[in-house]
Amino acid sequence: MFAYNGVALMGDAVRAVAGVRAGLTVASTLRNETRPEHVRTEAAFAGFDLSTHRGYALFLQAQASAFLAVERSLEVAGVGAVIDDWADRRRSALLRADLAELEVGDVTLQPPPSFDCDAHLVGGVYVLEGSRLGGKLLRTQVPSNAPVRFLSAAGEPGSWRTFLHSLDHRLSGPSDIRLAVEAARRVFHSFEQAGRETVERCVAR
Repeated sequence: MFAYNGVALMGDAVRAVAGVRAGLTVASTLRNETRPEHVRTEAAFAGFDLSTHRGYALFLQAQASAFLAVERSLEVAGVGAVIDDWADRRRSALLRADLAELEVGDVTLQPPPSFDCDAHLVGGVYVLEGSRLGGKLLRTQVPSNAPVRFLSAAGEPGSWRTFLHSLDHRLSGPSDIRLAVEAARRVFHSFEQAGRETVERCVAR
């Protein structure tokens, strides 16, 4: 059942205010408000067998479908002016290099989500940066001779913690938090769609 957009957004704003009053960090509020989308996205990627070259290639293809579109959209919207160390956080080139080595052809990109304000940009980066965390675990499932530039890109030491701590001043109030949550949900949706569509194409063959 779909809620009317105005009602849904008002609910987000109320929860954001409640989170701030309860003393939650902005990072905790973002995590709590996007948990359902996070769970659905993980479920969409759960069926890929990373222990085979074909399964791993399909996994990266699905990742690329969303990741390349999102990172490009962030850059077009000016994320470099909002996130000081953005150049060090980019990973599209690493992902493309892995795909090329695995001889994966053209990737069909998801429709790029829009980022219309600084809070949207921060919400989008939150999802991309959080996606690094599982890379170390996933690498253990990949064939030893497969390229893992993308999964190995852990970032600078402490970069995730630094980013989370910065959220408290980057998102200055409930309205900003609501906007960041909106963007994060759109990014999670892009990844969920990419995972499901890739699986569906494989089943249809």
